Amino acid sequence: MGGFYMSILKSMAVAMAIGVGIAAFPALSKADVITANFNQDNSCGASLGCSGSGLIAVATITDISGGVSIDITLKDSAFAFFQAGNPPMLGFQAAASALSGTSAAMNNLGGEARTWGLFGSFNSGGPGSFNTGVGYTPKDNIPFTFDIVFTLTGPSTASFTANGSGYIMGLDLCKLGTDGCSGTGFVGGKLTSVPLPITGAGLPGLIAAAGGLVALARRRRRIATIG
Repeated sequence: MGGFYMSILKSMAVAMAIGVGIAAFPALSKADVITANFNQDNSCGASLGCSGSGLIAVATITDISGGVSIDITLKDSAFAFFQAGNPPMLGFQAAASALSGTSAAMNNLGGEARTWGLFGSFNSGGPGSFNTGVGYTPKDNIPFTFDIVFTLTGPSTASFTANGSGYIMGLDLCKLGTDGCSGTGFVGGKLTSVPLPITGAGLPGLIAAAGGLVALARRRRRIATIG
């Protein structure tokens, strides 16, 4: 009898210890990555030449120490990145104190040195207003298809909230033609991925599992007694 209940207590103790361990390590408690999709049906006007609902580009925003890293990748070969007119060429709601980490290709766009930086609030038209912009000078309109990569000091993924039009980011794009752009426009990016946290909330589940072990042990004991 004593051995039976002792085994139950040991099982419960192990489950509780695992649960407390999970709750004690917040570094394991959330995946700090969100994504935004730029689709052809996201505020994509006729001036850009959108004709459906296909995916044009994806922005991946990742928490890092002191800020976030951003990587925007094209998904449709019919489009290119483009800064139409004056900067900025992309926008968001999050406030940032500095921009850094731009790729070598971005810094030498079109064979000429480019300086990427932060700009104040602006209204992009279709996707609406954004509090912060990112763009480059000189402002020459050159289509490019390599990733837009940079880091921001200050914000976190939680800072990337939707604007009044429902977009967490906005992006200037070019619809490629036979010679450069056949159309340009600013497209909104909608939040598409928010990983669910794994926190100490998992503790009740572990306790429930321990309860299952107890029930199983009792059932086995009854069978052994009947036999």
